[in-house]
Amino acid sequence: MVVVTLLAAVALAVTPACSRPVHVSLSVQGAAGSRIGVITVRNTGARCTLRGRPTVRVKARRQAKVQTSARPGVPRTVVLPYGHAAVAEFRWSNWCGGRVTSLAIGIPGGTIVQIPFREAPPCLGPGPSHIEIGAFTAP
Repeated sequence: MVVVTLLAAVALAVTPACSRPVHVSLSVQGAAGSRIGVITVRNTGARCTLRGRPTVRVKARRQAKVQTSARPGVPRTVVLPYGHAAVAEFRWSNWCGGRVTSLAIGIPGGTIVQIPFREAPPCLGPGPSHIEIGAFTAP
């Protein structure tokens, strides 16, 4: 058992973080005053790893304060061979800014992808908008 664990640790250590080429997509639906969704990162290149959470930044004609937080759960390293994907869930609520034009999705390793987006959650009152982001997992 120790040998298997050590070999797995060495394999993770030499597998680079995912950057380009990857395909990032977004699936979102409405939910009682918020938007819930899934960010999918599909590897289109050499074997790579994802660890942690994506970042989400709102791009709008008039910005509003956005707080982000981590959804419960311990981030794990996800190894992505060519063609495989990892997903991260998010929930966004209380957008009182201007019309949203896109979301900038960042993945560990430095890749940032702009995704056109116009389905912001409704303004529920004063206070910042909030985005809660989960860790990457294998689907």
